[in-house]
Amino acid sequence: MKSVSLAVGGARLNRIPYFDIAIDPELIGLDAAQVAQIPWAEPVWADEHGLVRFGQAVWIVESQGVRIAVDPCGATDEFLRTGSSAFEHQESVAHALEHGGFSPDSIDIVWLSHLDGIGMTARVDADGSWSPMFPNARVVIGAEHLAWSRAQPERFDVAAFDALCRDHDVLDAVSFPHSLTNEIELHETGAHAPGHAIAWIRSQAECAVMLGHLAVSPLHIVTGPCTTLHVDAHAAWEVLGAVIGQAQREAAIVIGPLWPNPGAGHVGEDRSLTPVLHEASA
Repeated sequence: MKSVSLAVGGARLNRIPYFDIAIDPELIGLDAAQVAQIPWAEPVWADEHGLVRFGQAVWIVESQGVRIAVDPCGATDEFLRTGSSAFEHQESVAHALEHGGFSPDSIDIVWLSHLDGIGMTARVDADGSWSPMFPNARVVIGAEHLAWSRAQPERFDVAAFDALCRDHDVLDAVSFPHSLTNEIELHETGAHAPGHAIAWIRSQAECAVMLGHLAVSPLHIVTGPCTTLHVDAHAAWEVLGAVIGQAQREAAIVIGPLWPNPGAGHVGEDRSLTPVLHEASA
C-alpha cells in the first residue's frame, strides 16, 4: 500500500499506512442497510459486499520544521498491543515509518485526540516494560480527557499509559485551544469522550481538519447519531455537523485517523466524501 502526501499551504500531511481491512459495519455501529443506502460508499469507503473499509495508519504532519505523529495506530490495542504479536506489530509499524521517510526518532510531537488505548505511542520491551515508540517526542493530550480516562480504568490500560509518560517524562497535558505550531490549532469537541479534540491545519489560505473519532468511518458523516461509539452520541452528531459545515465553508480536506486509504476527502454539499487526489510514494 502506498503512502499519501497532501500539501496544505506550507504544511504537509503524510499518511503512512500499516493495513486496511474490510469489517462488518456492526463493529462500528452501522448496519448493512445503512451502508447500502450511501451511493458514494463504494469502492473506497466500503466494498461491494457491504463491508466497511477500516484503516490503521500513522499520520505525520510536517509544519514549520516540526514533525507531529497523530493518533498512531489508535483504537486497536486489543489486536496490536497484546501477546507476543505486539513485538511483531511494533517492529512492522516502525519499518513502515522508516520506509515512508519518517524514522520514529525524527518525530517531535505525538498528538493524541483522546485515548482509546496506547496504540503505537509506545513499544513493549523484552522485559515487559513500556518505552516510547517515538523516543524524542513529547506526547500531547487534553488534560480534561486524561483526567476522565484515569477515572475509567476499565475502558483501557490507562495505568500503562501513565507509566510510560511518568517513567520517560514525555507528557504534556494541555488545555484548549492549544497550538502545536502557528499552522496547527487543537480544539476540544468532547462528545466522543470528554476532552476529545480535533486539529485544524490552516496555512497560506488552505485548510484541513483532523476529526479524531467524531467519525470513525467517513460513512458516519451521513448516518446520524451513532449510539455505540460515543459517550454522548447526539452531542457527537451535532458537533460533527458543525465541523463538517466549517470544512465545507473553508473547502477543507477532512481526515479521519481510522479511515482507509487515502484517509482523507472533500465534503460535498450533500455531505458525500470524495477521496482526495494526492501525491503518493511506494
